[in-house]
Amino acid sequence: MVDDSYLKTQAKRFFKEWMRHSVFPDSMAQEFIRWEEDYPSLGWAYASSLIGSMAVLADAFARIGDLEIFQFSTSEGFSTSAGTMTPDGGPKTLLTVMTHHAKYVDKSIVRYGTDQASRNGNPAYVIGPVNIPNGEGWVNENFWMQANLYYRDPYLQSIYLRIAPNSHPYPANPSTGGWSGWTGCCGIYPGVLFMFGQMEGKVWPYPGTTMDDSKVRTQAINLNKEK
Repeated sequence: MVDDSYLKTQAKRFFKEWMRHSVFPDSMAQEFIRWEEDYPSLGWAYASSLIGSMAVLADAFARIGDLEIFQFSTSEGFSTSAGTMTPDGGPKTLLTVMTHHAKYVDKSIVRYGTDQASRNGNPAYVIGPVNIPNGEGWVNENFWMQANLYYRDPYLQSIYLRIAPNSHPYPANPSTGGWSGWTGCCGIYPGVLFMFGQMEGKVWPYPGTTMDDSKVRTQAINLNKEK
């Protein structure tokens, strides 16, 4: 909005350092560790907000013709955040992080939010968009929905529409941090499904570029085939 070069530089730096140092090699966001006793899915919810913030940032830059964040990839990190373990054998990208996060919605990935061995295998502690112990449900994959205008990944679309096999249905009253569950990360949009839902390949709001400029689009295709 203010077109300040310093702020834009720092925003990109934040994204790149987050990807390097706060995303594990399998593309799991570090915020997943914020589960609590009897709140096993809380980390998934917190991770949603960070991923959503980064998707908003990528989209904002792309709307001024700068695709760098959408196309950024790295295997760098510190200690456990370094290395290459993504599903397609490639480095970490915003796309691989979104895909990893999505796989908890349809149980493609099954992990348990617990440090008690007796709870492993207990469906009440499976990490995902529903926190079984208290019944809270989230629709937080819509926090990064607008980024799929760029990636155009059919799997990600099937997740935010909750039509992928084994997906949790939409909750009747989504839980959030105090805003409507349907208004994106921190409630910054009027309604993300109405604004961005199923618009992949129909709109391209990124001036000075074309859909063919999606270098990471190949990764999206490969990830979907792997799925």
